[in-house]
Amino acid sequence: MKILQVVHGWPGFSFGGTEVFAHALTRELATRHGVEVFCRIADNSLDEYELRVQTVEGIRLHSLNNRLAQLGSFEMLYRNPQITAKFRAVLEDVRPEVVHVHHLYLLSSDLLAAIREAGVPIVMTLHDYWMICQKGQLRRDDGTNCAEQVDANCDTCLPNASSLAPAAVRASRALDRWVPGFSDPDSKVRTVVRNAYTALQKGSPAAGPEID
Repeated sequence: MKILQVVHGWPGFSFGGTEVFAHALTRELATRHGVEVFCRIADNSLDEYELRVQTVEGIRLHSLNNRLAQLGSFEMLYRNPQITAKFRAVLEDVRPEVVHVHHLYLLSSDLLAAIREAGVPIVMTLHDYWMICQKGQLRRDDGTNCAEQVDANCDTCLPNASSLAPAAVRASRALDRWVPGFSDPDSKVRTVVRNAYTALQKGSPAAGPEID
């Protein structure tokens, strides 16, 4: 069987529970079936929305570059026509018999419509609540759980994220270019910026490590 896995990241480019799960499942499936992967990466050396095809661990990866460099609205975080168009090309190339969707964060929710229009069966694993919560975890800014997911509750979180995210993305890109080592996950500068962004969302003073 020809299987296409769709996930928002991949070990070697990003790490998280969903990525690790998808990676392990793909490796196991590849011992019995033909499996390829469509995933998102963020690579400053590539053009925005550039699609790179490579074979890693014997698995063919279709890696789409999305650094949020052309983020024009909050909607583009979950519905991006350019990403959907690139994905349609991958569908045409791979011609899978089934598509297993793990996560669509920083890809596009319209990928589901593209798969359906292609007449390919869909399997979807819901690793978190991202499909109904822009934070993915059904937790408010103050750390409390959303007992019920309704539109009336979303307005307590959405304004902060939608207004600060584009500015944070632009600042991150600038620092990535001008501050040596900013891309390093352990960078002190990166930690300070992350803490400041979190504090702005919560409306409290930022705290972070001192910079030597």
